[in-house]
Amino acid sequence: MSQPEPDRLAPPVATATADGAATHSAAEDGTAGGRCGGDSCGCGGERGPSSATAAVLTVDTRLDVREVPHSQRHALVLSTVAALPVGEAVVLVASHAPRPVLAEVDGRFGAQIQTQWLQSGPEVWQVRLERLAASV
Repeated sequence: MSQPEPDRLAPPVATATADGAATHSAAEDGTAGGRCGGDSCGCGGERGPSSATAAVLTVDTRLDVREVPHSQRHALVLSTVAALPVGEAVVLVASHAPRPVLAEVDGRFGAQIQTQWLQSGPEVWQVRLERLAASV
């Protein structure tokens, strides 16, 4: 179940004293999925990383893919979502609307993952991904 992308920044869900940044790594064997091949996936990520500050909008772990090489982003997002325990969430931070990778998340996980758009551009997009149920 997903919410439509908002037209503007949503109000903060919670206040955090730390930036909540976390380091994630993609599956080492490269089988985590993802078809992002630069210009071919249509996600808009080829415009490069954004230097804009991404406001902390929740207390959830953040997965900031703005500095991750474009060819590795989808695999990283999919492996991170796959590892989420039920009831946990991650906030995806991107330099463009991450619609293609969210479509992959929806195709792979369906109703197990709920998406909530927290910030929608123009420099930074943030989407909260929460695991609602275990895989079937």
